[in-house]
Amino acid sequence: MDNEGSSSNTFHSPHWPSDKEQSQKTILPLHSSERARRLVPLEVAIRYQFLPMSILSSRRGRQITIAGDSESLHKVLREIEFVVGEQIQVIPYRGTNLQRDIELAYHGSESRLLAAAGRADSEVREGKFTKSVEGWNPRLRDFSDSSISEFVASLVEFAIARCASDLHLTPSKDKIILGLRIGKEMHILTDSLCERMVFDRVVARLKILAGVDPSRKLTPLDGGFPVDQGVDPVLIRFSSLPTIFGERVVLRIGRSARNDSLDCLGLDLETRQIIEDLIVKGSGLSLLVGPTGSGKTTTLYSILRRLVDVGRVVISIEDPVERWIEGVSQASLNEAAGLTFGVAARAVLRQGPDTLVIGEIRDSESAQTAVKAALSGHLVLSTIHARCVFEAIERLAALVPCRLSELSGISAVVAQRLVQAEGVHMASQPPLHLATQTLVISPELQRLLKRRGLSRGEFYQRMDGNSFLPFASCGKRMFEAGIIGVDQYRTLAQLDR
Repeated sequence: MDNEGSSSNTFHSPHWPSDKEQSQKTILPLHSSERARRLVPLEVAIRYQFLPMSILSSRRGRQITIAGDSESLHKVLREIEFVVGEQIQVIPYRGTNLQRDIELAYHGSESRLLAAAGRADSEVREGKFTKSVEGWNPRLRDFSDSSISEFVASLVEFAIARCASDLHLTPSKDKIILGLRIGKEMHILTDSLCERMVFDRVVARLKILAGVDPSRKLTPLDGGFPVDQGVDPVLIRFSSLPTIFGERVVLRIGRSARNDSLDCLGLDLETRQIIEDLIVKGSGLSLLVGPTGSGKTTTLYSILRRLVDVGRVVISIEDPVERWIEGVSQASLNEAAGLTFGVAARAVLRQGPDTLVIGEIRDSESAQTAVKAALSGHLVLSTIHARCVFEAIERLAALVPCRLSELSGISAVVAQRLVQAEGVHMASQPPLHLATQTLVISPELQRLLKRRGLSRGEFYQRMDGNSFLPFASCGKRMFEAGIIGVDQYRTLAQLDR
């Protein structure tokens, strides 16, 4: 008996794990064969909930081995064999998330993506590409015979299946570079993804999907489009930037926030209680702080879900809206249509919300609006780029502008970092843990700030356990649980100084 495995390819580098390497690193708990998946349509695998594994050849003929719930699959075995047209052998599924592994096996296959790229290259090279841009259907899969549409759909599905937060398409002098941000790391496909002429058509196709003018190539463009993922809808944000080698494109992948909850964030009990008492039930300005990729948006949307659950009227101003939240009125800025931040803020405040959400404080106008709304009794939530709570307060004071001692209206600041668990390979859900540094702006702290100006060192020296929870506390808990080592613990503790 001959057991068939997946064919390997050479289109990868040390920066980009191959399909075989991903299987070894538990991206796929079970080794799913490319040939077996070709014989079993994705719709069939999802309907009956199984993962095609391999093709077995013997004297009795050919069989497809599938993995799933053995008891359930044996009840419909004859039906599956009729639909697939092959003999089936069932083995137990030994992973943790079968639905996730099915999607990853089909859409996250590198060989599948490269095959779609190859078909698009051949079509354009041979002059078979005749479909006009104007005729493209503004849906991810337009069911046309265009290999460009198929390639774009495969590219988007590939990024979603691999749990990427961003997809980067970067044209250089002699190649098109594909990058995926997965967790905290950027994974680069070092060989060229496709030919230059194909890339130009891919960009035009993405512009159609994003609802922007495909003929505009010399100005930055922003747009978005939804992707139907069944129970987990996805919103893709499109951004293009003209460069000397062509348009650089970034797709930001935002999954639905309807299932996000504070319970799923892994917050320590003290930080969770502060969020419940001062943010959900309170007023004033609360800030979520961290560098790019630290999970601020996820935490913010989890808090918004909690506010909706307790009956608060929540309106947000975002640029752009990254995820849809049921029960929250979300406004996306559109300067071309006259919807600037100032116009949106005035309109939102006239609506009388319980909670005003400003997606990110970036400039003096958004900072002053947040502080004024907080002083008028609203609960205001926003994010700001800073390394720690002190830097966040300092930056806000610079934007308002005022001295640190004159800044008022802030009730709480939560800084956060994503920490990579040590000794764990990249998986379908990256092993990241949330570390937080939390500051409650107590009356005592307000008096301290007004009494004298504080440097960063003095600020942290005077913090007490009642109003301040340091990064070191989270780091110690993770270290004792074996999640991180001493070096990562020291790195977190350094941020408290």
